[in-house]
Amino acid sequence: MKAENWLNFNENSVITAVKNGENEEQNALEISQLLAKSEQEVQFWTVADEQRFSLAFLAVKLLKLVLAY
Repeated sequence: MKAENWLNFNENSVITAVKNGENEEQNALEISQLLAKSEQEVQFWTVADEQRFSLAFLAVKLLKLVLAY
């Protein structure tokens, strides 16, 4: 698992909304189930409590991390 303090990338497991809700102490965006990755496409599954994140900030940080992966 690769992570920053607000982001968890779960390479080998799928994090569902239920699993995310069970871990309330951890306030992070969970990314899992990388479905496709190529030069022109990235598909993945995300789970988060939307009220706790700025979508613009997340979009920029997420793009940087995914492209670096």
